[in-house]
Amino acid sequence: MPQPLGNKVENGRKLRGLAIVAQAGTINRIDSNTYSVKSQSGNGWYQVTKENGEWRCECPDFVNRGVICKHCYAVNCSITLRDSALSQNFSRPLEVPEPNALSCERCGSTEVFKRGIRRNKAGQVQRFCCRVCGNRFVINEGFLKMRNDGKIVCLALDLYFKGNSFRKIADTLSQFYGVKVEHSTIIRWLQKYVRIAKAFVDDLKPELSGIYHVDEMVVRVRKTEPMKIGNKYGIQNENFAWLWNLADHDTRFLLASRVSKRRNVEDARAVFQDAKKLMVKRPLAVVHDGLHTYNEAFNREFYTNNGPRIENVRSVGQRDEGLNQMVERLNNTVRDREKTFRGMDNDKSAQIMADGMRINYNFIRPHMGLDGKTPAQVAGLDLPLQGIRWKELIKQATLKREARA
Repeated sequence: MPQPLGNKVENGRKLRGLAIVAQAGTINRIDSNTYSVKSQSGNGWYQVTKENGEWRCECPDFVNRGVICKHCYAVNCSITLRDSALSQNFSRPLEVPEPNALSCERCGSTEVFKRGIRRNKAGQVQRFCCRVCGNRFVINEGFLKMRNDGKIVCLALDLYFKGNSFRKIADTLSQFYGVKVEHSTIIRWLQKYVRIAKAFVDDLKPELSGIYHVDEMVVRVRKTEPMKIGNKYGIQNENFAWLWNLADHDTRFLLASRVSKRRNVEDARAVFQDAKKLMVKRPLAVVHDGLHTYNEAFNREFYTNNGPRIENVRSVGQRDEGLNQMVERLNNTVRDREKTFRGMDNDKSAQIMADGMRINYNFIRPHMGLDGKTPAQVAGLDLPLQGIRWKELIKQATLKREARA
């Protein structure tokens, strides 16, 4: 039996054992009880075997002194690391739909049964097989054929909407997860999954109060047509655009976020039209800051001689101060995020960013003013999104899209 050592001597052997593990190709597994460990001096290999639950080594340190040597520590550490990796990748419980809720992607048959598990870098993936045509397939939850784990992709999205730049996100993934990705890859992730999520959430019908607030703000777009902006230095041509936001009063649910080059009537009407697609009932009132284009756009989109009257509330003057405060507070939230954009790239990507912020605001980000709930939950859209919220949202969006195809 190996003899116990003093703490200082034992710690020295442990450190040297860790040094062996850190070098590639120094430990070979023969079977579960036998390993060969390369000598640090370069004089061949030592065999480490397990007898009666204890590791024994052929090295002089173990044979002559009868102590736990660095090679035993190295083997023990190697086994611990291997078990940890297997536990993280392959022992997570699978969350898959029952076979009778699925249909074959080739022939459409519901005669489907489970057929083994596929293991990859992302963990376990349940495979299914069709009894009719023999087709074997896996369920596409949004990250099929992606090189990186879906958790990594969703972490990048979450960090972005919490105010980090693309390059900072790439650095974080490299430091903490050993994932090497370019910042341009993260941009493509964002554009891809915002489109998928938008197609899903825009079909949902929230329960709203009927009182809506609308306001516009200036955002910087780098590759866009310059427009004239007046400030204390006079009129200047700047690469700016207008971001319009329309939200419900009680639920804080953001119905529309639209980027435009102008603030004319047609732009305001487009914002109202986007919002009307999500309205189940006629609105009670629309509150705005008195911009003249809102009045004409309101009359064209909401005014009617039939049915209850919809109030057009112009929040102007000192007496009306605070009527439109809710959406102005929302604009400040957008402004905090927009500071790290360093300018949206172009008009098309600016709209994608605005859609992403709207989705994150409604479904992902809890609000203190709503007792820690999201606007979607308050509006009766409890999907639910447990655990990694972006991942669950993408999963539900992808499964619905696959069902439609």
